[in-house]
Amino acid sequence: MQIRQFFLWAIIFGYGPILRGESVPAILKRLAEMEGNVQVFCYPKNLPFTIADLPVGFSNSGYGVVKNDSGLFIFPQGTGRVYRYQNESMRWKRVDSTYFKGYNFNSLHFGIGNEIYSFGGYGFWQINGMLRQYNPISGEWNIIKTNRYIPWMLKHYGLSNFYFLDTLSGKLVVNGLGTNGLQTLKDQTDPEIGTDIYALDIKNGDWQKLGHFRDTALEMIGLLPWGILDVHGNVTDIPNNRTYKLGEQLISKLQAITYRSNASAELQISFCNDSTLFITRNDQDYDTLIITHADLKDLNIPVYETIETGIFKNWSGIKEYGGLVLVLTSGFILGLFIRREKYAITRASSGNAIEGFTEIDKNIPSIPTAQAVADIPQKTPFEEKAVTFRSSRILELLEEKERSLLEFIYHYSAEERLTTIEEINKVIGVANRSMEVQKRMRSDLIGSINQKMGLITKDKKSIISKQRSEFDKRSFEYYIRSEHMDLVARVLGSK
Repeated sequence: MQIRQFFLWAIIFGYGPILRGESVPAILKRLAEMEGNVQVFCYPKNLPFTIADLPVGFSNSGYGVVKNDSGLFIFPQGTGRVYRYQNESMRWKRVDSTYFKGYNFNSLHFGIGNEIYSFGGYGFWQINGMLRQYNPISGEWNIIKTNRYIPWMLKHYGLSNFYFLDTLSGKLVVNGLGTNGLQTLKDQTDPEIGTDIYALDIKNGDWQKLGHFRDTALEMIGLLPWGILDVHGNVTDIPNNRTYKLGEQLISKLQAITYRSNASAELQISFCNDSTLFITRNDQDYDTLIITHADLKDLNIPVYETIETGIFKNWSGIKEYGGLVLVLTSGFILGLFIRREKYAITRASSGNAIEGFTEIDKNIPSIPTAQAVADIPQKTPFEEKAVTFRSSRILELLEEKERSLLEFIYHYSAEERLTTIEEINKVIGVANRSMEVQKRMRSDLIGSINQKMGLITKDKKSIISKQRSEFDKRSFEYYIRSEHMDLVARVLGSK
């Protein structure tokens, strides 16, 4: 009897950790029961469970989730591996035969119908722009050729990052990242990409530029029938190029779920099934929020400025005032004709008077050429090299958080004070977040400011710089370089 009890306890304690480790979070179990395609958003780097055959180190490199008609799949970032959820055993089974790894960290995984795709990611010292399709027969990823190479990577919490999957038209919409310091292949960078927004036709691999993206700081959490939902209650409708906003009461409920001051864990997984948002921070439970079309308020603000807007933005006015334009044009042509006739008459009469003026000109003392040139006002070096620009245009490039942070650091620098990371965390609203989130938010915002301001300065040195703290050499403090203080002041409207 004692021997049987011993073996029973050995089995329990021996397999208990494995069962707990591979247990599936409640939200993924619920997701596996749903039908059709669901776009899933994943946030942390650590897998919410363990996979026995996954190499050490890849369990905390992030992951992607795809739910389509074929089932529920998970993709550990950087591996190329594909695991399918087994509903009967509630376990993950590897279904691929991938060998190569390390090239696709922070890549985007998505599904259209029964097909599974992967786009972008970084590895081997570069950010790639490859579109890959999973072949379930061979268990490998095949590259789909595209007409343009746009380097792109997924950045958690949506900062400087946007993507939208239009399953109806079979298109993937992303905002371009432009050139990046990690790029080592010069022919794979495109300085024209910047923050423009592009649509990729998955079927034929054709990229199409839609226009200039107005907002690159969307913290996306779900795909509603009317567009992408972010944590601030904005709904971005790409197909119709419209922006909506939830009501204040519903936004309060949304932020009560997404921003919990007493929550020790960050968001793990979120998605929308029809008009219901599912979101969780832990493995045991999840929150839901129902959103209807009646909850949306149209802001009458386009998501992006179309190419046609830039070229033909005055066309409607031309059509409306076409008669006036025609009259003004006719008057201008008539004026040129009359002026030409007067010029011909004047020229004929002046020819007779030239001889009289010749004698007078002989009595006028000549001025040496060198003296005449010296009398001409010369431009100073500053006037020749002065950079003029419209501050309002520069301010449009900076998002609200970027403007607030730039202004805060500027005032401190004007007082010859350094800005600490704790002060920056308070300004950008991440003081209560984890250290990892704080570091990522600071890095993204400061990097974005320096990149945009660099368009003006054309200087390799960044606007915002840093130096190690005198009190803690492990920490940095930030300031605006003295040679750029006047420029920042003009951009902020202080001068």
